[in-house]
Amino acid sequence: PKPTDPPVVITTAIVTTRQVETTTREKSTVDNNIHNEVHRGDVFIPKKPGGSTGLTEIDIEIGEENEAGDDPAMLLHSCNFDYGLCEWTREREDDQQWETIADPAGGQYLTVSEVKETHKPGARLILPVDKSVISEEMCLSFRHLVSGRHSGNLHLFIRRNGVHGPALWGRNSGHGWRHTQITLHGLDIERVIFKGERGKERTGEIGLDDISLKRGRCLEGL
Repeated sequence: PKPTDPPVVITTAIVTTRQVETTTREKSTVDNNIHNEVHRGDVFIPKKPGGSTGLTEIDIEIGEENEAGDDPAMLLHSCNFDYGLCEWTREREDDQQWETIADPAGGQYLTVSEVKETHKPGARLILPVDKSVISEEMCLSFRHLVSGRHSGNLHLFIRRNGVHGPALWGRNSGHGWRHTQITLHGLDIERVIFKGERGKERTGEIGLDDISLKRGRCLEGL
């Protein structure tokens, strides 16, 4: 029988001052193409061929960080974009681009430029993964913003052995910043790719900040 991919646990937290309702729920599904459909819920997990997502999303409250999660030896990459793109690169052929913008709370974050008349919509942000430091399990952590109705889409893709897989995660609306953790599996990962696509109505915003990649499985409750 053909081996199946291991399940992936995705945790998403709504960033608020204190209380956040803790729930576990199924999300609606999409294919790896970006559509303008309205999905049930604003964060969604694309469906794998055959009907199963193989993923679980959990809304959590952000609390104190676990000491194991802060171990410097486990950290492979970290960027808050206050001083540039770090190791991330932008796809120059895209008509939209990721740009740094001042955060009212201090520092900077990334946002997608406004829509143009384009034949190649979307802005891709790419992190090459160093084969010499990769591990069987890695935790990708990031904060994200997709504000307003019809503001656009934000998707996460992984490139393995020269092939871009279907979208692993996506968000198409909502309010405020959220924090998501995703456990990535496999020693064949070459690139981590975020693709943001602004809506044509030119309303709302797409943002990314505080991206990190660590060895080991993501710890629930962070």
